[in-house]
Amino acid sequence: HYFYYTPLTFIPRSLWSEKPQTAFENRWTITLFGSIISDDLIGVHTFTPWGEGLVQLGAVGGVVNLFLYGLVLNSAIQFFAKRPYAQILFFNLSIISATFIRTSVQALLFTVLIYVLAVLTYERLVRLSVLKNSAGGTTCITSSP
Repeated sequence: HYFYYTPLTFIPRSLWSEKPQTAFENRWTITLFGSIISDDLIGVHTFTPWGEGLVQLGAVGGVVNLFLYGLVLNSAIQFFAKRPYAQILFFNLSIISATFIRTSVQALLFTVLIYVLAVLTYERLVRLSVLKNSAGGTTCITSSP
């Protein structure tokens, strides 16, 4: 189930109204408690990367999930190490990544992807701005990524 649900996250519910819950926490809260709604409140339980790995990948899953957790964080470190102008984002990510030890590797992965996409979008916009200004004959001083 682990790799099956992750890509489904990108499909909007407006296109697939019967789309299953893709977040591990939601699926297992429903499996264990019957619903994510209790006494008119929404409550999703957390299972940690160890629990997520154990349920989805069996006995070796806890180790595999911690490896994946480290792989995602190491990839983020490598990405941001080459971009000193994005250190404030990396600082923020490094603080909030500690909270993901209470949740799932999938949640960490998507958060890192959002940060990476934000930086890549910034880089693209700066490049376009530099190209536009150099084509128009004006000089523009910007921070270059």
